[in-house]
Amino acid sequence: MLQKEFEINSVEELSQVSEYLLGLRDESDIIAFYGPMGAGKTTVGVAISKLSERTWYDTDQMIEDKHGKISDIFEYYGENHFRTLETNCIQYGGFQYGRPSP
Repeated sequence: MLQKEFEINSVEELSQVSEYLLGLRDESDIIAFYGPMGAGKTTVGVAISKLSERTWYDTDQMIEDKHGKISDIFEYYGENHFRTLETNCIQYGGFQYGRPSP
């Protein structure tokens, strides 16, 4: 699996990365966005999903559907456990976690 990482700091960089992502046509190519809360991962992800006609998965929602509230996971099991759940969700394309987001 090809792994490519981009750091986006401007609208121009976002446009260039979007063009690259829209060129990916193999459904086995998983596109994952990570970064701090409020960085725009969901906004960009949903837009890329619609433009590329790919399924959008919200890992937070899938984890909550299967394991309960994220705040509870952090409180009782810690951040490392949550990050493991998140990584597994991405590696397996979310399919073991259930439904995609609308």
